[in-house]
Parts: sequence; structure tokens; C-alpha cells
Amino acid sequence: TVLPSPLLLSCPSTEAMENESFSLERAESIAEAQEELHSLLVPVSTYLALVFVALGVEARLASARVTFIPSSGVVALLGLVFGLLVQASNGWNAEAAMPFTFSYSVFSALLLPVIIFSGAIELRQKLFWRYLHRIISHALIGTALSTVVVAAGIVGLSRAGAIPYYSVSEASALGALLSATDPVAVLAAYSSVGIGDSRLYALSFGESILNDAAAILIFRVASTLANARVVPDADSLAISLPVDFFVFGVASIVYGIAVGAFFALLTKHLSFLAHAHTYLAMHLIVGLATFMSADLLSMSGIIATLFAGLVVKQYAFFNFHTEQDRMLSLHSVEMISHMADTAVFLSLGVSLSTQRVFDGTLIVASLVLPVIGRSAQVTLISALANRLSDRAPVTRREQTAMVHGGMRGAVSFSLVLLLPGSSALAVESAISAVLFVLTLSIFTNGGTTTLVLRSLGLLKEEEDRGGDDHDEDATMAGASEECTVCASLRATHEISPDEVLAGRFDRVLRPHLTTWTH
Repeated sequence: TVLPSPLLLSCPSTEAMENESFSLERAESIAEAQEELHSLLVPVSTYLALVFVALGVEARLASARVTFIPSSGVVALLGLVFGLLVQASNGWNAEAAMPFTFSYSVFSALLLPVIIFSGAIELRQKLFWRYLHRIISHALIGTALSTVVVAAGIVGLSRAGAIPYYSVSEASALGALLSATDPVAVLAAYSSVGIGDSRLYALSFGESILNDAAAILIFRVASTLANARVVPDADSLAISLPVDFFVFGVASIVYGIAVGAFFALLTKHLSFLAHAHTYLAMHLIVGLATFMSADLLSMSGIIATLFAGLVVKQYAFFNFHTEQDRMLSLHSVEMISHMADTAVFLSLGVSLSTQRVFDGTLIVASLVLPVIGRSAQVTLISALANRLSDRAPVTRREQTAMVHGGMRGAVSFSLVLLLPGSSALAVESAISAVLFVLTLSIFTNGGTTTLVLRSLGLLKEEEDRGGDDHDEDATMAGASEECTVCASLRATHEISPDEVLAGRFDRVLRPHLTTWTH
């Protein structure tokens, strides 16, 4: 009799043990995945519920024509109250509210690109090109000047012992954050009072978009110097910084235009244009991809996304087959941007509720110094531009409105957690001050927009003006009539060199990038 091999006898037992071990491991991994999903669904579903409530409150305020309570401020307060309730139910543990705030990576990768791309789509291009030289001057030179004023004040107070110690580099990083104005807040404030087609709107909104890019660059340079073990000498910095700034800006502009032009060329020649949903999906991907890829290439995602959006609006937008599809695209981008903006202000309120260190002197300085810096840059640059330009000067009243419209927002909030500092007290005090200023400026600036404009006599002027700058691309019919820069030039007798240059580029590019050639 031949007995079976002991090895063969052990095989079924070994296989069974291996299967049992695999089953246990598989069950554990499934349980972990379900637990991870549950832990993710709690904050996500809660946040979606908060966004839903916030949108309902915004709609109610809009229908009631309430302008003294900005909708973004109500959203921030809702986030603040929610954050406090979460902490109160967990023994006032600040960590309990942290899952309901956005990290810098999530904000930069998903929310900010959508907001900037939508802003570019909604920007009145005729006005943007007409006042481009003023916009660039305020955004670049003005931001640098404002940063210097704020940093000097912070360093002075720090040396006097009134606030925690900040080096020059650390104070400059904080100054850059406090000098960054929010395009979303400006857009909401001016559009809500019906002056979205004025020179004041063009200067404020255009500056706020480019201002963000300038503030981010200054912040990055200052943070690098603050964290560097060996600081370069002043002479080398004086030479390298302007060159880097110029190359950084020009490269970002060229890259954004190239991406937008490629997308326009693609939509002109491919046959899927009949499917509006496909085009719309690609439309949104362009905004996200431009921002991310520009950042990966060490360029400004904000500037690149802005100019990509301008090109998309100017050319690819008119490759839609029907007017209805164009309207769908416009409203879809606006809707997604509005939801992203609402989520940002909710997160701002929740983040403010988690702060435990507040320095009263630093908070007051963070409120006053940016106003001084912005007043100085608006006054000086406007005076210089008025002297050099042969066009109608920007009046004192418009300058006052521009100073008032310098609201802080998304960019300051996104970078605040990256602030450099030599001590935990200095960093936590600065973060609390920035968050407090962001929340307060929503009410002090955004909530008083109508009052300030009316007291300056600007609101009535814009309501009565029916000429030059009013109603340009306010509707899609208007956009069709003004679909080219050339058409916008013919609509006015005031043609700036910026408009002439833009018109020449438009005549060259339009036949190649769009089916709309009229």
C-alpha cells in the first residue's frame, strides 16, 4: 500500500490557512476603508449642509435687497458660530473643528483656480484693456509700496516691544498678506450695487486679481528669506528681485495665453462641440489645469489662469454652436465659483473660531497699517498716471472708493498658515490678526459699499451714465456684439495704446482660434 506523501497531506491544510489569513486581512481592510469613508462623510456632509444653508441665506438677502449686510459676511459668521458649537460640544477642544477647515493644498488646488478663472470670464474685457497700464501699476508697484508700509510699521512696533518680535522678512511676509485684496469680494460688492461696468469697477477688480499674484510672489520671497540660514546681501537682492519679478510675471502671462489659445484652437476644429456638456467639462478642466501646471512650473497660477480665462472668453467661448450653450457655460462657471467662494468664507469663520492667541496691538496695527499703505499707493500712482495720461483723470472720489474697496480675502486666507515666524507666539498672533482682519473687512468694507459710493456721489453717477462703459457684455447678446476687442474699440472714441495693441493681436488670432470672425 502506497501511503500519501506528508507534503501532500499538509497542502490542503496550508492552503486553508492561507485563505483564512487572506480573508481576515481582506475583512480588516474593508472595515478600515468603511471607517475611513464614515470619518470623511461626517465633515463633508456637514459642510455641504452648511453651504446649503449659507446659499439660502444669501438668496434671501439678495431678494430682500439687503446691501448693508454682505452675504459673504453672513457666511463667515455662520462658520464662526458652527466652529464654536463644535468646540463647545467637545470640551472646547479646538482640534474638533479642524476637519471643517480647508488645508492650503485643497484651497490652492481646487477652490482658488475656479474663483480666478470665473473672475476672468466675468471681467469686462473692454475696460480691462482700456485701463491696463493703471491696473498693472496699482497691482505691482502699489502692492510693493503697501507691503513696505505695513512691514515698516510691524517692525517698528516689534522693536518697541508692543507686539511679538518679527524680523524684516517675517514682517514683509505679513505685510504682503495684508496687502492682498480679494477679487471675489470686489466683484460681489460692486456688482450688487449695479456698477459692474464702470471705470471704478475695472480698476478695482482688475487690480485685485493681479494684486494677488504680486502679493504671493512677495510673500514667497519674504518667507524664503525668513527661513534661509544665509541671507543674501542687499545689493544682490536689489538686482535679482526685480528681474525675477519681471520674468515670473511675463512667463505666467505667456503661459496662460498659450493654454487659452490652444484650447480655443482645439474647440474650433474638433467635432464634439455639438455636445455642450463635454465642452463645459473641458472648460472647467482648463481653469484647474492652468493653475496647477503653472504652479508646478514655478510660475504664478493666478496670473496664468487669469489670462487663460481672458483668451477662453474672447475666442473659445464663441465656438459654442448656440447662444443657449454659451449661457449654460457662463452660468455653470459662475455657479461653481460661487459655491467655492461660499466654502472659503465658511472655512474662514471656522478657522477664526479655533484661534486662542490674540494680540490686541497687532490686530489694531493689522487694521490701520494696510489702510495707510493702500491710501498712499492709490494716491501716488493715480497722481502719476493722471499726469502722464491724456485721458480723463481718476478723481479724488474714485480714489477714495478704491481705497475703501481694498478688501482682504481668499489669497490672504490661503497663505496665512504658511506665515514664517521665529516663535510660536509670533506666528499664532499673526494668524489670529489676519483672520480677524479678513472677517472684519467683509463688514466694514463690503457692508458699507453702497453707503460710501452714494456719499461720494459715485453711485448716482454710474446709475445715470448710459454711455461709454455701461452694459458692455452684461448679457450674452451684448457679449456677441462686443465679441472682439476690435469691436469694443470702435464703440468708443477713447482708444488707449493698450487697446490698440490688443486689437492688433485680436485681428491676427481670431481667424485661427474661433468660428466667429465678425
